[in-house]
Amino acid sequence: MVMSQTMRETETGQRVQKQLDRERTSRYFLVLAVADNGSPALTATTTITFSVSDVNDNSPVWSSTAYTFSVTENQPAGSPVGQVNNSSLHFPWSRGSDGDRRGSGVGGRAGVTATDADIGVNAALTYTLTLFWTGSSANFALDPATGRITTALPLDREATAQYSALMRVVDGGSPQLNALANVTISIGDLNDNVPTFDSVSYAATTTENDPVGTGILTLVVTDKDIGSNANISLFIDTSTTAGARAAQFLQVTSGTGVVSVKSTINRETNSSFTFTVVATDAGSPALTSSANVTITVTDQNDNVPVFTQTYYNTEIAYTGQCNRSIVAVSAKDADSGANGQVAYYLVQSSYDYVFQVDSATGLLSQRTTAGAGGMYTMQVTARDGGSPTRSATTPASIRIDAMVPNNVVITFNLGITATAFQGSQDEFVAQCQALVRQTYPTAVARLWCSETGSNSLAKVHVYFLRDNTTDSVANVNAAKYYVDSSTALSFFTSDPNGSPSSALSGTQWAPYNVKTVQLYYESQTPWQQSGEGIAVVTTCCVLGAVLLGVSAYMGVTYCRQSVTSRPRARKISVEGRSKVMSDGRRHEDRGDPDPPFLLPTCGLRLTGVRCMVCTPLQSVQQTSKANPVVTARVYRCPHQSPLNHEP
Repeated sequence: MVMSQTMRETETGQRVQKQLDRERTSRYFLVLAVADNGSPALTATTTITFSVSDVNDNSPVWSSTAYTFSVTENQPAGSPVGQVNNSSLHFPWSRGSDGDRRGSGVGGRAGVTATDADIGVNAALTYTLTLFWTGSSANFALDPATGRITTALPLDREATAQYSALMRVVDGGSPQLNALANVTISIGDLNDNVPTFDSVSYAATTTENDPVGTGILTLVVTDKDIGSNANISLFIDTSTTAGARAAQFLQVTSGTGVVSVKSTINRETNSSFTFTVVATDAGSPALTSSANVTITVTDQNDNVPVFTQTYYNTEIAYTGQCNRSIVAVSAKDADSGANGQVAYYLVQSSYDYVFQVDSATGLLSQRTTAGAGGMYTMQVTARDGGSPTRSATTPASIRIDAMVPNNVVITFNLGITATAFQGSQDEFVAQCQALVRQTYPTAVARLWCSETGSNSLAKVHVYFLRDNTTDSVANVNAAKYYVDSSTALSFFTSDPNGSPSSALSGTQWAPYNVKTVQLYYESQTPWQQSGEGIAVVTTCCVLGAVLLGVSAYMGVTYCRQSVTSRPRARKISVEGRSKVMSDGRRHEDRGDPDPPFLLPTCGLRLTGVRCMVCTPLQSVQQTSKANPVVTARVYRCPHQSPLNHEP
């Protein structure tokens, strides 16, 4: 016989000897034996089962006080974050006396992350995310029955890399019991951010010839991702011509972002670089971005001026008629700014009184009349404006021959204006040269000058050299031979009136409409009648007058000094018509208007003329016994008081 009885575990009374704990023993089996008092006694047995009912005396228990989960960013909503695996929890079985094994427990991966030793409603757990210390609870969803956490929307690690929350679990007993646990959710990184430059474009300068490794510019590049996704490599894009050229001279360091000199830069060949720097991260797939960089190379004064032509051979009219400008030398300096500004100077020339060079333009011009038929050689150098200044290694050599235009120049009177002629003057000279070379194979035609005639038409003056020997610097001292004007004229005229010959016909001459060709003649004014001569003569006269005045002044000064060193004036006695000098000499008055008195005041003897220093003051009449009336003159030098002559 089996009997069953249920008892509450906390009930006290005489029926139990001590408090029952259902979580330790949920059932008791009691074998009840009954015996009578007969002899022999008869017995009977029965088994009584006592089941202990549950009360809510156990709080939920977390397997750990802190849980850490991870989820990758950008996962869609509803993606699982994680839950605790409680398979490691052990719930012991209770053993009855009959060996029947029964129990309750959980195992495997379940929807709960906490346990409760109670049963039934007392063990029905509900989960809530009570508080978020970091991040927002709106980003997650929680199944209250299983404790399963999922994403509520895609997460951005760059916005919040980690969430910290407090999870609470309560049972269904009465009163409810609860337990708390900390939950940390880490957001895993995806390579979803490209490297970012702090500027879309950069500009910097560097000086040419800077040493290799010299830093020019620092690029700042960041990546919001982490780990390998944020490992950035920098390089110059060489897919373009400009980039390939920049990569030869510049380099960028990935770790620092410094753009530096890779090889020595020459500004004269590479004055600037414009290229693209690419930033690539190490993510998979890799993400890239780029920025434009401009590097300007500043100048050093590392170049000397170089003449575009080192030898010039030309001619001038010895008097400078028509045009005093001779030739313009030119030098180039590959540097820039002041380093490339060129100034020109004559090199210790003996002829700088005849010629001068414009320091800014290099134009050599004639200062004054040159010697007719003379040859002048000189050199012009060039210096730049850098610091320190650098000069041309090779100066320009110049040969100038002073010709007499009346002997060698012929004049073309054209039917076009001088302005129209300027546009084609080189072709005109070349055609003249070709015609003369039929006789002189290496003849050289030179345009002396062109001017506008009275009718506004061009007058062109040309002369010819027999050969081009002196065009070579090797023959700088060789003799130069001209084609005389009469011979030159014969190539272009058909009659003494200067009518153009048939050689000047044809389409190549038509644009110039040559009217006549004549000998050049210019009257030569004597030098002393020229403007220059008049100026020189006038200057000499003025200087002569000044010298004469100075001489007179020195004479007066000398007289003063002589008088100062002699005794005062002596008296002169006049007796009758004869004058007796104080020194005993007698002078007979023969009616001379101005007797020769010896005037001690200036030490000069006067005979009928006035001393330029001593002048008569007055004439006085005096009476004596011999001559009732005697006329005496009184003289005085400008620097003394009057000298009175007494009879």
